[in-house]
Amino acid sequence: MIKTCSCCGRVFRTEEDFFTDTFYWRLDTRNNLYFTCSCSSTLMIKKGKHDWYAPQKTLSSEASQVFNTLSMGDLIPQIPQGIAQLQRLLNNHDVDIKEVTYALKFEPIVLSDVLKIANLMTKSKNHSIKTIDHAVVYMGLRALKDLVTAAALRSLNFKSKLFQFDEFWEESFVAASLAEKLCQNMSLNVSSEEVYLASCLANAGKIIYATSFPDMADRIFHEARNSKISWRSAEISFNYPDHSILGEIAGAFWGLPRYVIVASLNHHAKKDTRTRRREEGKINSVVIVAHQLKNILFDRRYEVEEDLLNESIELIGLSRKDIHIFLRKYSTLRDNIRANIVAA
Repeated sequence: MIKTCSCCGRVFRTEEDFFTDTFYWRLDTRNNLYFTCSCSSTLMIKKGKHDWYAPQKTLSSEASQVFNTLSMGDLIPQIPQGIAQLQRLLNNHDVDIKEVTYALKFEPIVLSDVLKIANLMTKSKNHSIKTIDHAVVYMGLRALKDLVTAAALRSLNFKSKLFQFDEFWEESFVAASLAEKLCQNMSLNVSSEEVYLASCLANAGKIIYATSFPDMADRIFHEARNSKISWRSAEISFNYPDHSILGEIAGAFWGLPRYVIVASLNHHAKKDTRTRRREEGKINSVVIVAHQLKNILFDRRYEVEEDLLNESIELIGLSRKDIHIFLRKYSTLRDNIRANIVAA
């Protein structure tokens, strides 16, 4: 088939054309395929016209092996069609915000969560965001699009019993807020919005566990808490897949932004194995620091990877003294986030 981008005029003829300098590949619940062109506009290929495509084609060899071993094709929950359409709208730089607001009315849970996450991001700046129009003015369309994706993932039901939805998202929001505040307080030259969302969704692989492999999720959670070891150590003890690899798979199927996929894949990785793209590497270092500090705020110091934390602190140009002062300043952040989630 031939597809032409209406924004930049780029023509896609071959499979190689489609996979070169494109991103955010995702299928909706009706099996329509969406992807983002190199010019940042979103294109759709209707059901039945993309037999050559499969999300697993974009995976690394390690992720492909896990995908095939676990027969994950029909197990991964899909992003609702309405969300895919919203993402498409938000990728259009000329979109009328009234169209976005109208579309969100048909996804009330997502609308509520978009505003909730937006307010968590802006709480420290004494702003209250009550409408999508305000969110666009304050954050921009790109950040709003990624918020819609994050909110869509919060609509997925956890099937696990011990590993619970509320606890997972509370920890995610605390890590995200820590990352954002690191950027704001330490004058780190990186997008605070991207750092927030990358930190919030870095554990997307655990969502795969909770929705697709709930028994595994509960066994890992139980072992980690009872033996006071990290989630990763529990994964290894059972010879289960690394949640970072599951995060890469989640990113391919859910059309997560590249910087989120990079954070998900590398938030436990030493610098030698991380991305070589400078901006993504810096975002990832902030994500690592935030998630390690989150473990301290949740009184789980046994989960802190000291070598990884020290390396990442150095990579963002800070010292342990800086981090010690930072932690003292935000020692009550966990309680504040919990109160804000309940109040929102």
